[in-house]
Amino acid sequence: MLEKLRARESLVVLLGFSQDDICSTAYGFPVKMVVAQNSIDMEEGILEIGMGMRQYISVAYDAFLLPYVLKTPVSLDMLGRIFNGSGKPIDNGPPILPEAYLDISEYRTVSGVAGPLVILDKVKGPKYQEIVNIRLGDGTTRRGQVLEVDGEKAVVQVFEGTSGIDNKYTTVQFTGEVLKTPVSLDMLGRIFNGSGKPIDNGPPILPEAYLDISGSSINPSERTYPEEMIQTGISTIDVMNSIARGQKIPLFSAAGLPHNEIAAQICRQAGLVKRLEKSDNLLEDGEEDNFAIVFAAMGVNMETAQFFKRDFEENGSMERVTLFLNLANDPTIERIITPRIALTTAEYLAYECGKHVLVILTDMSSYADALREITYKADITHPTPDLTGYITEGQIYIDRQLHNRQIYPPINVLPSLSRLMKSAIGEGMTRRDHADVSNQSLDLAWILLRIFPRELLHRIPAKTLDQYYSRDAAH
Repeated sequence: MLEKLRARESLVVLLGFSQDDICSTAYGFPVKMVVAQNSIDMEEGILEIGMGMRQYISVAYDAFLLPYVLKTPVSLDMLGRIFNGSGKPIDNGPPILPEAYLDISEYRTVSGVAGPLVILDKVKGPKYQEIVNIRLGDGTTRRGQVLEVDGEKAVVQVFEGTSGIDNKYTTVQFTGEVLKTPVSLDMLGRIFNGSGKPIDNGPPILPEAYLDISGSSINPSERTYPEEMIQTGISTIDVMNSIARGQKIPLFSAAGLPHNEIAAQICRQAGLVKRLEKSDNLLEDGEEDNFAIVFAAMGVNMETAQFFKRDFEENGSMERVTLFLNLANDPTIERIITPRIALTTAEYLAYECGKHVLVILTDMSSYADALREITYKADITHPTPDLTGYITEGQIYIDRQLHNRQIYPPINVLPSLSRLMKSAIGEGMTRRDHADVSNQSLDLAWILLRIFPRELLHRIPAKTLDQYYSRDAAH
């Protein structure tokens, strides 16, 4: 039985309850604080109850696990008031008369920790992808997401890592919400970590909306077919492997190759291509303010992160870039949500703000390695080809041999491919001869092609040769 050792005014301290006892407050005693951290073991715990708080608690101590359910008061009179973290008024105002008490499910039922995952038992109604708040014994809090549900067992991935989490003092609160990220047009020109928190010493972002990072359902039959070319400023891409707006295309690279430099160059120079009627001149989309870039780096080292930041700032393109940085020493599990937060931000800028958005994600290998830590152990295929082999429309191949010959950018045009190029080039979009000479270039190509006899240019139709092969031909 519980033994009341001391009752002094509004404070009651209860000591010495065993695992067979069930301790619950009388309805007249609001709880002042939860079980004291320094007194919890299998046989003993402390529960402090104070009249100054308007919360109720019930504790069931079951073997090594101690789940409890917390109720917090709510009232319309709370508007305009100031409370501490436990819900107690601290503005010297009158006590709040609660209109209702709502459950906030918290559990101290951690049964295991495996890498970035925490396993919880005896959880009532956990939901897949539900966000949880984890409070450690030292008072620090972390966020996590339910990854798997099996009856009353829940597997939670912790975004900030599992170091310091134990089954004695750690409590987990289930919020009932999925992970949402704040979005705003003011995010352009700002730098965030992999979880979407500002790290550029700038002011906090005032969110215009909170969006689910899992995205909303999209009807593929209603999608506009990609028919607008994106000019990158790199001739091997623009001429021979043109990219269309709405296309997904990977840069295949390896260690020591300048994929970061190429990605940064695309960010600096990218723009939509339009064509004037009855003219062969190309021009970019007139309003530069209408073009935005969302750049997400996953698992990069500090040197690479500083390179991207410095490159954007020095070239004046930072004002139209939203940069997300997940460093190599950041929690691995954070890389799982970094591309989702980046894509959610891009969707908001495109759908709600009317921007033309270019999204660049690097590097997918680090992202795939993070997935390996939480995926099923019997999966024998590597995540990288699984993630990129069937959803992209082509590839840009960065060649080591060209790099060793000091050719920049070392893009090998033969294994490179853009499957949507055919719909974004040609008359009315770029130039009429673009498709015919895409493997032999455009204006500069004709200067080189005239060196060769006309009969060797068998890949180019005679009509196109008649118009462009002559030295005095108009271009």
